[in-house]
Amino acid sequence: MAPAYHKAAKMLEPEVRAGKINSDEERSLAARFEIVSIPTLIIFREGRELGRKPGIMETHEIVRWVRSFADSNYKSD
Repeated sequence: MAPAYHKAAKMLEPEVRAGKINSDEERSLAARFEIVSIPTLIIFREGRELGRKPGIMETHEIVRWVRSFADSNYKSD
């Protein structure tokens, strides 16, 4: 899924900042966020988890999923 993720991250910049971790190398971080399935996408705003999506997704699915939060949750400021 890495190529799809990288393409989606580029498409979503600058409104969304994307990051990723290697849960095998960062086990304590994976435990902190209760990641049990790989890959797992988590969207945060101001440190608060807004959504979580486990499993492989294509670029357009990632972009659509992230933008769904912009349409619904981000306008509640």
